[in-house]
Amino acid sequence: MTWNFYTKEIISYVGIISFKRLMSLLGNYAGYFISILLKRPVILCLPYSSSIEPTTNCNLKCPECPVGKSSLTRNKGSISFPNFKEIINKIEKHTLYLSLYLQGEPLLNCDLDKMIAFACTRKIYTCISTNAHFLTAQVSERLIKAGLKKIIISLDGVSQETYSSYRINGEFEKVAQNIRILTNTRKELKYQYPLVVLQFIVFRTNEHEIATIKTLGKELGADRVEIKTAQHYDLSHKNPLITTNRKFSRYQQNQSGNWELKKKPQNRCLRLWTNSVFTWDGAVIPCCYDKDATYSLGNIYQRSFKTIWKGIAFMTYRRGILKDRKQVDICRNCGE
Repeated sequence: MTWNFYTKEIISYVGIISFKRLMSLLGNYAGYFISILLKRPVILCLPYSSSIEPTTNCNLKCPECPVGKSSLTRNKGSISFPNFKEIINKIEKHTLYLSLYLQGEPLLNCDLDKMIAFACTRKIYTCISTNAHFLTAQVSERLIKAGLKKIIISLDGVSQETYSSYRINGEFEKVAQNIRILTNTRKELKYQYPLVVLQFIVFRTNEHEIATIKTLGKELGADRVEIKTAQHYDLSHKNPLITTNRKFSRYQQNQSGNWELKKKPQNRCLRLWTNSVFTWDGAVIPCCYDKDATYSLGNIYQRSFKTIWKGIAFMTYRRGILKDRKQVDICRNCGE
């Protein structure tokens, strides 16, 4: 299953990786490594990867999610299709990979399939991440025909009890059935894509189900099952969600019994050289860890992307990361 997945993923890039995009990809990595050596930011190219937020709305109340626990402080809303097209028109020449998710549930934006189809006309690889509660047969068919290349579906449990211990208000059987609908519809339509990735985030409540979720993934027709570590905001010893499985935890207990990152963040971050992130209302932020757009570096509707990417604000931010990353609050709990 794994080799077949990677083969299909590689094939999906054939025909969309133009010379300019290839140069962006190579230039991103070259600039990053030069920056580490010189200890100052060097930007050679615009990013080959981007993330655009469809919406901040969600149907679930996940306790470690700013949307789920209603702690998101920035303006909430959904991107319009015209605004989405405006962003794509500004970044399409160098963008190879597009993630259509940030905060919120992307399927709650009724224009999502139109966005995917538009990105596909620009020969951009598209990926979404969803809780799959709205992945009906009709929606599945629209996403498939729009040209979606990959869909990541969160399924953090193999029963209603374990699944809803984190995905509060979630329905395990509904999600499982919707995954079956998606994979069956793809088969009936004779499409190879989207690749279906089942994502299992490890918590203390489901850590005993890692082997079982892999079996379930095969039964549901997923192309790949990914076991993922969780990011937690509450690092006290009282947090009942942090797994005791060291292999699948970002954290370890300190002498006081509270939790801290096992791996201390280094003074570098590849994302700041390779990936651009846009909120639904056009703010350009450093990365997906900036949940509240605290470090907004400009607005794509008001300025050119190149001006923002290579601008003083972004370069100053990168310089701070290279100098002392732990001084940036959103980096202190980052597992990258």
